[in-house]
Amino acid sequence: MKNSFETFAPLFNGFYCTVWDLDQNGEIESELEYINEQRDKKGLPPVDSDQLQINYKGYHLAFCEKFCDWLHSELSYEFESIEIDFQSLQSPRFYNFSTDSINCEVKLLNEDLQKIREIIYNNRSEFESWIKDHFSSCDGFISFFSNDFNVWKAETNDFFNYPEDKQYFGHVLQFVLSECLGMSEFDFYDYKELYISEFIENFDELTEALQTSAA
Repeated sequence: MKNSFETFAPLFNGFYCTVWDLDQNGEIESELEYINEQRDKKGLPPVDSDQLQINYKGYHLAFCEKFCDWLHSELSYEFESIEIDFQSLQSPRFYNFSTDSINCEVKLLNEDLQKIREIIYNNRSEFESWIKDHFSSCDGFISFFSNDFNVWKAETNDFFNYPEDKQYFGHVLQFVLSECLGMSEFDFYDYKELYISEFIENFDELTEALQTSAA
């Protein structure tokens, strides 16, 4: 029977003001440019971005599904039994102190948990430095996790079970992926294959206008 942990998807740093922010990453502008090029060929007036009916929620949910699929694909090379299922997208009301998080369920067998434990101990000094860098409170930041290795060891039953706070498991996966496997969220680019045109709800309407004009 597989162990199950409800945690967050590692490597994902949110949508707002990141490379995945549709309002800032240029995807909308590129699609709008294409639409207006086609409209110009048919003698139709250009449209602006305010006229595009973008289904942001649909895009975000599709993105989250793909991201979890990608994590599963990458981690299964190291941990054959692992499963990662998207559960929900959590977004803050305000982005002052937090950002979007992908909630997921991770399942894996004991032997793969043991592999994760071995990775932590084989890279103990790097892990100790990593938790100090990421979980040390300072001016403007209060950490909800300890920066002490022995506390993490106790909270996770020596990195083999995560009964108290399963967010520890997400952070451990984050360390394994980023520091041991050398991965980042930018590696998701080649896997994403999401096209903004699929989430412009009036895209067909614009296309039909072109067809009508051509007729």
